[in-house]
Parts: sequence; structure tokens; C-alpha cells
Amino acid sequence: NIMYRETGHGIENPYQLHLTNATEHNQRYQVRARGIDGLRVESEQILTAASTEEILVPLSLSVPASDLQGSHRIQIEVTALSNDGKPNGEQVSTNSTFYLP
Repeated sequence: NIMYRETGHGIENPYQLHLTNATEHNQRYQVRARGIDGLRVESEQILTAASTEEILVPLSLSVPASDLQGSHRIQIEVTALSNDGKPNGEQVSTNSTFYLP
């Protein structure tokens, strides 16, 4: 497994996001990450899951090149969206680690 990859814009880390839609209707979700200045979601930020569907989504996060080194704690947040695209109040987050050279 590759822990990190250097790109022309900074450092990128790959993740796998396991998401379960436990509702009885199709649901859209927004994915965000925080914990390091400049941390961005490079892959699809809006996900859709059918009623009771479980999906496994490749997730790519990146930070701009900087003097940071080693491993850093981050949070990946998934927020359910209402039909108008606004957060509906349901959110989950998980802690993870972002690796730098």
C-alpha cells in the first residue's frame, strides 16, 4: 500500500471510505476533511447511495507542499444533504492519519 504520493501540487494520501445509507430513500452525502492547513478532498466530494446501500469509495486527500513532516491526525467528515443540497443535520466523522515524507 502506498502511504503517500508526491504530486506537482503537494502530497496526496489514498483512503477507502465505507459508507452505509441506512435510510429508506436515496441519499446524497458531502465528504470533507480537516486537521491540516490546506487539506483538500481531491476525489468526488458529493456521493450518492441508494436506500440501504453500502458503498466503498476511493478517497484521495492532499495538502500543498510545506515543511510539515511525519504523520498527522485528521478527521474525515460525511454530511447527509437534503434535496436542495444543504446539510440536513446528520453528520458522522472518523479520525485517520495523513502521512507526509
